[in-house]
Amino acid sequence: MDTQQKDLFNVLTSHSWDNGTGRKMLFLKHRYYVFDDEHKLLDGGVIRYNKMLEKIFIRNEDLRGEVFLSLEDEKNIHLQGAVYSKLSGQINIDNVLTEYKHELKAPLSRVAKVERYLTPTHIYEILLARKEIDQTFLQTYEKSLHLLSTDQARELYIKLSPEYFKNFEGRLLKTITLFFSMTEINNKLYEELFMFLMVMQTAYENNHVKTYDLENFISSVKDRLLEAYEKSPVSISINMINETLLYFHIDSPHLPTVKDCISKLYDKDLNIQKEYAYYLSLMGTKVKEAEEEVLKRLVAFYQEKFFIFKKRLTGKGPKEEKIKKVVTELSTQLALIQTLGNCKSDNKEVHIFLLFLLSNPEGKVKISAKKALLNIKEKALHTYKSFDLQVEIKQLQDEI
Repeated sequence: MDTQQKDLFNVLTSHSWDNGTGRKMLFLKHRYYVFDDEHKLLDGGVIRYNKMLEKIFIRNEDLRGEVFLSLEDEKNIHLQGAVYSKLSGQINIDNVLTEYKHELKAPLSRVAKVERYLTPTHIYEILLARKEIDQTFLQTYEKSLHLLSTDQARELYIKLSPEYFKNFEGRLLKTITLFFSMTEINNKLYEELFMFLMVMQTAYENNHVKTYDLENFISSVKDRLLEAYEKSPVSISINMINETLLYFHIDSPHLPTVKDCISKLYDKDLNIQKEYAYYLSLMGTKVKEAEEEVLKRLVAFYQEKFFIFKKRLTGKGPKEEKIKKVVTELSTQLALIQTLGNCKSDNKEVHIFLLFLLSNPEGKVKISAKKALLNIKEKALHTYKSFDLQVEIKQLQDEI
């Protein structure tokens, strides 16, 4: 299977799977379901895919966790990571899913609407029973938040959230914002908040959520996100908090610094390398101070091929110093390439290195290099003109 043409998540959601323990699994874009051998539904929950790290975050009433995906062979997917169960504690996952030939169908979900009420209990029961969400539902819910228990408010929010991701209406987001900013803090609130933010991030990247709506929401929940390091449950990892704050440009003294991230790029654990490279890709121009270190880390992987390319291009050979080659996974490379593009670099060495990556046989690397060059196109063209690289200039102008 050509993984350049088909993402792992597309493979995961292309058909049903057998996990080898009498359970069948169906993964959809935002949800997963578990069936027994007789196709009876046993469990289900929400998933969110991180394309940069080839990782899914899963959540249901009992489980919370992060699982990395990899292709075991042409047909099988390897799941590796850990989840936290309120019933059983931490569960390590190292499982190979095999293709299941029978079709499994996800159950249909229902959403609620509002009706008139008499008491807080009646309000909750009526809102919970309704099949549609309309203006009256939203107004009643907002006015009643202070009367409802934390669990009742959350149960009604669970009906609102899927509806928002159908139409992305600002009015509905306003109600959800009030739930997250007014409801008493507890573990479940934080779990719902981070799950909502992750799905919202994907929707924003796909141009479904308006920048204005996103900024207003983040502004409203900012204080609660800053408190997450101390108040969030164990099911929300520090990595998850770091990713969220960095993505939404929220500063915190608890966040890793650029220097911290650079040092972790040489960690023996490749997952740690991936995580901290991803942090760097979210830091924007802050990483400019360490731009040469990021380039050095990438060159340490490609060194021989890059030095030959550079010499052929410019007539200049590599420096005498020998760089120790570092094992680098694809996701780490992609994040570091994106980081170089975010630096708005004036460095000619960066421009030449990105040009070198345009001929990379790995499709994802080539695409990332194009995106990085797009951020510094004029500066890169100036560098190529100084070396009289007419063919490369035309290639850059045609492709980017």
